[in-house]
Amino acid sequence: MPIREELPKYAVYVPTRNIMPDRDAALADSIDLSRLRDYGEHLIDSDPHCLNLGSPARRREILGRYHVRPEPFAEANTTANAILSRFEKSIGIALSQ
Repeated sequence: MPIREELPKYAVYVPTRNIMPDRDAALADSIDLSRLRDYGEHLIDSDPHCLNLGSPARRREILGRYHVRPEPFAEANTTANAILSRFEKSIGIALSQ
């Protein structure tokens, strides 16, 4: 008997970015993520699990990640890149794009 699977009602691609240093560095002594609120409902999930003040960060180490609301997808990608730029300024080190 063949198995039949239907696509979920809401199948979409969700832009996701990892927060990863472009080089070995140390995080800023003060990290202000309050400006991320500017993205309101566009930022649907954020997990900055390793953003510890002043701590060392190795190249390509995943310090956190976030997801952006997917509609329309091209606009969501632009928003995801802008958020990555905000993280970069907040934590004081260059991030991998």
